[in-house]
Order: sequence, then C-alpha cells, then structure tokens
Amino acid sequence: ALYPELLLIDKAVIDPNSGQFLAGYDGSIDVGWLALLIARLALALYLVSSALSAYDFKALGMAEIALRLIIAVLILFYPLEIYGPAIAAGLALIWFHIFKNRKPAQTGTA
Repeated sequence: ALYPELLLIDKAVIDPNSGQFLAGYDGSIDVGWLALLIARLALALYLVSSALSAYDFKALGMAEIALRLIIAVLILFYPLEIYGPAIAAGLALIWFHIFKNRKPAQTGTA
C-alpha cells in the first residue's frame, strides 16, 4: 500500500524483516494526518471519476480529462512539495469548471 496507515493496524507499519516500525511510524494513529490523507484520496477519486466519465456539470474536453488524471496522480504522491500544489491545482480546476459552466441568474417578473 502507498499509505500503510490506511490499514489502521500495527502490522501494516512494521518491517517484516527487522520487526521494527517503518521509518516515520511509531504505531500510533495520527488522526490529523489520516483525515488529510482521506481528503486527498477523496479529491483524487473525484478527479479520476469525472475524468473517466468525461463529465462534470458539462462534458469535459480531452485536455481537461488528461489534466484531471495527471493532477489526481500528483495528489497521491508523498512529498508535500508535490501534493500541496496538486491539491491547489485540482481545486482550482474544479472551481474554474463550475464557474465557466454556471447558469446565469434568472431575472424577470413572475
């Protein structure tokens, strides 16, 4: 697993050869990190599912589909220097798509 902490068991973060915890793990559950990880996964899944269906509020073009898939992969990378800007880019892409395809406000009399 890319993120063994998702398994929520000690054996997932123990090196089978040495019996010691993997680097960066101590056997406890960091709720904040786990929440951030789940949010990242949710954003990546949203981008992938909308890209594979080629639809999000309106039909997506090939360039936006490719961009969504690339950003989704980058969101799953480990270093903050990669997934931080990828999260910002993913949220900006979603916002731009919604803003571009929103319906104008209805004005008129009833």
